[in-house]
Parts: sequence; structure tokens; C-alpha cells
Amino acid sequence: MTISPYIRTVRLHQIAVSHRTTWFVTEITTADGVTGLGECSDLRDPEAAAAVINAIAPLIAHHRHGHDIDALDRRITHHLGRDASPADTFLHRLVVGSLMTALCDIAARTDGLPLHRWLGAPAKSTVPLYANINRAPVERRSEEFASVAATAVSAGFDRIKLAPFDGPAHGDSSLLETGLAHLRAVRAAVGPSTTVYVDVHHRLSRPELLAAIEAMEELGIAWIEDAVDVLSAADLLWLREATEIPLAGGEKLTDPADVASVVEEGLLSYLLLDPKYVGGPLRMRSILDVVGDTTVTFHDPTSPVSTGVSAHLAALPKNFAHVEYAFGEPIDRRTLLTPAEEIANGELTLTPGPGIGAAFDSAAIGDRITTRDWQPQKREST
Repeated sequence: MTISPYIRTVRLHQIAVSHRTTWFVTEITTADGVTGLGECSDLRDPEAAAAVINAIAPLIAHHRHGHDIDALDRRITHHLGRDASPADTFLHRLVVGSLMTALCDIAARTDGLPLHRWLGAPAKSTVPLYANINRAPVERRSEEFASVAATAVSAGFDRIKLAPFDGPAHGDSSLLETGLAHLRAVRAAVGPSTTVYVDVHHRLSRPELLAAIEAMEELGIAWIEDAVDVLSAADLLWLREATEIPLAGGEKLTDPADVASVVEEGLLSYLLLDPKYVGGPLRMRSILDVVGDTTVTFHDPTSPVSTGVSAHLAALPKNFAHVEYAFGEPIDRRTLLTPAEEIANGELTLTPGPGIGAAFDSAAIGDRITTRDWQPQKREST
């Protein structure tokens, strides 16, 4: 006797957004016609991601809502192996996380619950955002940063973030000087009352960082992100003693033990976690169990799918600050989901429907999208 798979299709949607951004959305549809969404943006190799999906899809083909989703997660992790390179491990976690997110979305939709309620969190209707303007400037000139920042403030955001030291350096200026020029232009454009966050992306040496800190303190910068390795207590302590500006970091942390170690030091004011990187909502919930009193915020400069998932996960921690929002990229984000993303005054409204509360609208994206399909096969019963 043959058994038909419960999972009917698995899709990987590749969406060209800008000169530096591509979104990857996963979509799983069951034999009952229920569709769940996930996201694995930040992929570097879509063909490798498709290969991982091909390896995982048979494992989830007969998974039905109501079965042990944690056991499925462990089975997938074991199947992919523990001896992969760091790049492969990151790829696996991204893809697995997107598929597990889609399966959790399906489970929540089947139960008729918003994702955050399905995860056991209290009801939530809105979530604060901050605008990441870093991917919008094409030539990365100070006037571009200033213009995008001013536009974000006009759109209702009172918190913005940029990574001014990503380069390139302009003219005869150093990377440090160029970055500080960007920061000064942004502060002048948004005024003193707007909160400005700085992501260093580990681009500065210690002497450069000390020089940047002096300027950032004068500019009233509200946090310094990823200036040093958060897993190095010595480096964090050095930075903590160098400035009173709050420190932020942790987006690449995926192990609850590492998170617990970092927050135990008490040197980070903001713990940045990325729901795409950790392996799905259930793993994020286990990580949030160990954050203690540290303020949590989600690193998530990607599509409305992941932003929506992050907004639901924001209901879990008691001390949550905000979700990152990619602002100013050349795509109409409202076309991606139905109902469309609803943002006003720097807050995202959670749609009341089950799961993440929205459906993916691939037809509205036009020729920006490429889709790969996997369709499971029947299996012989034993």
C-alpha cells in the first residue's frame, strides 16, 4: 500500500529587491490546502539552499499537524549532520529555520490561532519598529543617508539605524572619517530628538573605535552594535569601560548556552537575536527562556514575511524593545502579503488572522521573482 504525503508542495521564492538585497521566502502547502510561510534571506547560494530543501523535504513530507514538531526538528538536525563547515551550518540553520517556521505557521493556522498565541504568548496587537536605513543608499554618500533618514522620520519612525563604516571611503577620507561624516549628516537631518543607532559591523580597529566613540557620544548615539565579539567577555568589558553608550549585539547567537553566557556578563544593554538564524520559532522560544533581564530586540532587516514572524515572536519575552525594519529599499513591500503590512507611527499592527495572519502573493511581485518547487512522492507502507 502506498501512503500519500501530507505535505503537497515546498517552494523557495527568490525575490530580487535591490543592488544588495535578495529575499528568500519558503512556502509549504499541505494536502488540506493550508499554507505556511517562512524566510531564509541572507543566503549566499540559492542553489545550495535548494539542495538542502531537497534533502530535508522527504523528512517533512508526512509530517502532520499534531505530531511532535520538536522531534521533527531534532530529526532534521541529525540528518544534516554536525560536521558541516561554519558556512554550511549557517545555510542549514537558515533553511531549516524557514521550513520550521512555515510548519509552525501551518500548525497555528490549523488551530485557528495567531502564531504568538499558538506559541503560548499573551495577546498582542502592535509591535514597535526601528528603521534600518543602511541598505537604501546606492552610492553611500552622506547626503543619501541624510535623505533616507529624513524620509524615515517623515514616515513616522523615531528610531533609525545605519552602519556608517561599511564603506566605501570617499575621496581622501578614511573609512572612519567617511562614516563619521555619514553620522553627522544623519543627525543634522533628523534633529536631536530622533533615536539613532549605529552598527559597526566589526569594521573598526580599537584606536579607530575609540575615535568613533568620542564623536558618537557628542552626536547622542543611542547604541553601538557589533563593535566587538559578544562572545569575548574581555573585549566587551574593554568597550563597556570605554563608553557609556549602551552596547548591542548577538544577532549570530543560536545556542542557548552562548546566549546565557553573554547575558550573564551583564555587559550588553540590548541583546539582538535574529529569528531567521536560530532555526525557527520553537528554538527562539528556548533561547528567550535564558535571556534573563536583558532587553531583547530582533535583528531582521528582511521581507514582510520575517518581519511578521518577528512581530509575533516579540510577544514572548517580557522585556522586548522592538523589531528591525528594512526601510527605503526599491520595492513596494505592501505587494508581498495579503493583507498588506500595516505600519503607522513606527509600529506594525499584527493582523488578526491565524498563523502569521497573511498569505504570500507571488503574482503581485512580477518579474522580480524566481520560484523553485519540490513535490513529495508517495511512499510504500511497512
